[in-house]
Amino acid sequence: MKLKNLLVFGGLLLFSLNGAVAKDSYYYDNNKKVGLIPLSKISRSITSQATIDFYQTEQGHEVGIYNKILLKIKAGADVQLLLAPNDMTVEEQLSPGLYLIVVPSNELAIDLSNRLSEQPDVEYAHPDFIKKRISR
Repeated sequence: MKLKNLLVFGGLLLFSLNGAVAKDSYYYDNNKKVGLIPLSKISRSITSQATIDFYQTEQGHEVGIYNKILLKIKAGADVQLLLAPNDMTVEEQLSPGLYLIVVPSNELAIDLSNRLSEQPDVEYAHPDFIKKRISR
């Protein structure tokens, strides 16, 4: 295994051992941190098995987060190598290098997307946000 792959695996594994509670209060948008403020602990169900947790961005927009991440990897990167240490799976490949990823819980969607964003083989990763439609 290449040294780079070992570092990715080790870093994500270390993160997974730190617990399953969301610690990050931000996500990456175009490689810049955007702050998130949790809203009251009201979760709305989107299916019988999934709920949405709501946050407010530092720009004042309300966004919903559930147990899915959008992941764009660089050409030649191995998506399975990035996902395996944290029990993440590919739900669907949306286009070459772009994946919809399922994570174990809503709380981990923010943290795992941030850890993936920090990896050199990842172009971007962020929760699959649910946003309100706003008329312009």
